Amino acid sequence: MKELEHKIACNSLSDKDGFNYLLAFVVVFAIAVILGGKIENSWFKFSACLFHAFISVWGLNASFTANMGIDGRDFFKRFFAISWIIALRLFFAAIVLIFLLLLIVGAISSEADVDLQELSPLKDLVIVVFGLLFTVIYYLLVIGKFYELAPLRD
Repeated sequence: MKELEHKIACNSLSDKDGFNYLLAFVVVFAIAVILGGKIENSWFKFSACLFHAFISVWGLNASFTANMGIDGRDFFKRFFAISWIIALRLFFAAIVLIFLLLLIVGAISSEADVDLQELSPLKDLVIVVFGLLFTVIYYLLVIGKFYELAPLRD
């Protein structure tokens, strides 16, 4: 911790060093969110943790590599600015999809007289797949934006 504080105080923390701290933070945060989530099935929870960590490592590394193709500078400024816009758009898309999914599930369960508690494993699977899908889409969009920026710098 002292070494990190010294680098920050002396303004000598490189983007690569900062990236490694961001990578560690994102992986731990992704796992913590899954562990604290509403997934009841332990296998789904474990799988979600592994996949989210893998996707986060892949997505951040690909974003960092794409930024190196631009000029290798200002990764954090670009990453957080791009991420904010994309995450906001995906948030609103997720709200719409969740609303539609709840309408469909509600209609099916009332017509078929199904107890929703019996569908817990299916609910867990839907939550995991939905979360992983949105995470992959998020990183693909972020990486794509970095590649779009490269020609603009030339």
